[in-house]
Amino acid sequence: MKLVRSLLIALSVVAPQHLSAQPNAVPVTIIVPYPAGSTADVLPRLAAQILTEETGRVYIIDNKPGATQTIGMRAAASAKPDGNTILFASATSLVMAPAIKKALPYDPIGDFEPITLTNIAPLYLIARRDLPVKSISDLLDLARKQPGKLTYGTGGYGSIAHLAGELLKSRSGIDIVPVPYTGAGPALRDVIGGHIDMTFTGSLQGMTEQVRVLATTGATRTEAMPLIPTVAESGLDGFEVASWFGFLAPAGTSEDIVHAFARDIGRVVTSQEFRQRMESSGNEVEIKTSTPAEFRALIVGQIPLWKSIVKAANILPVD
Repeated sequence: MKLVRSLLIALSVVAPQHLSAQPNAVPVTIIVPYPAGSTADVLPRLAAQILTEETGRVYIIDNKPGATQTIGMRAAASAKPDGNTILFASATSLVMAPAIKKALPYDPIGDFEPITLTNIAPLYLIARRDLPVKSISDLLDLARKQPGKLTYGTGGYGSIAHLAGELLKSRSGIDIVPVPYTGAGPALRDVIGGHIDMTFTGSLQGMTEQVRVLATTGATRTEAMPLIPTVAESGLDGFEVASWFGFLAPAGTSEDIVHAFARDIGRVVTSQEFRQRMESSGNEVEIKTSTPAEFRALIVGQIPLWKSIVKAANILPVD
């Protein structure tokens, strides 16, 4: 009897430990609503590699692009809140889409538990090499002389490139025509190929010799290209458009799990190793982490901001 009692006591101690460790045997799936190999795919893929190396738990990328990121967002919103699925998303789907869409198949506030920001990304306004412009002023002059003739590529209706273009139109009074693509990469390639006149892109990936870089849309010049002026410097005071990216979990994920992810992801993306690997891949990003509460406050605060921008630009919400 003493032996049986001893075994029962041992099991009562060991069993809870075994059960709590069991979920770590399950890979963490990171849903990325962008195509594999795209600019927005680089950061989460690298983070997944380092997290796997450092934590011993496997992190895998599940790319679900399409419908201006809606497909991936919907998949993450419907995932079980068990700590086995997280999402890598951007300002486009979390605060811009609510401003441009009449309805969404997900709630950017109610369907997710913010984990942490990872980076902020201003855009570059670029033009094809043979377009006869060397600055924003030149571009505005040309557009005013040829209303409705110049084209700019977007990542789809309501994407950050689309809204940046519409904001440029409303602030300057020019008439340029949006051309929708499935992502920033195809739009960039068509600028290089001369099929469209310009686009807004977050990364040039060594293509600066193939396009004309006219300006950056951030509040300040970028570290990567300090000689390129901001749009505001070029004459449009107050013009500022920057996307940001971060990780979220499905709503209902426990606070402990959310904070554990925030701790691990924050440590990885702020490490020197992460920065070196990003730079070696040709991608330089401005790392910006946050607490879960700070990330939630950002989302809640920017939705009405972008709604006001959309309204001021006379952009009609779509289905």
